[in-house]
Amino acid sequence: MSGSGSVPYPVFAQALETGPLRRVENIAKQMGSVRLTDALRIVELMAREGDPRYERAVERWITRLETETDADPEDVEIAEAAFIALPTRPEAIGAVKALTLRLA
Repeated sequence: MSGSGSVPYPVFAQALETGPLRRVENIAKQMGSVRLTDALRIVELMAREGDPRYERAVERWITRLETETDADPEDVEIAEAAFIALPTRPEAIGAVKALTLRLA
């Protein structure tokens, strides 16, 4: 899903690249909805900034993965394991990005 709100996507994409999280979230709210791949980048930013809502955001993202793609239980396990590692091992996001690209 791409946003259909009043904010152009390139503005959102730039915010994802530069942060901070608060700005990204404000723009995402104005857009109304974001693609699964962009939602992943928001979760990654939350991990990087140590946001206390990280675990809840991961749960929502996993739910979207299950409902919006043909993810099987093994795919979900891969994503969950990567998200557990992500706060201390930033490279773990690569596994989820690869999974998302394969399924999206």
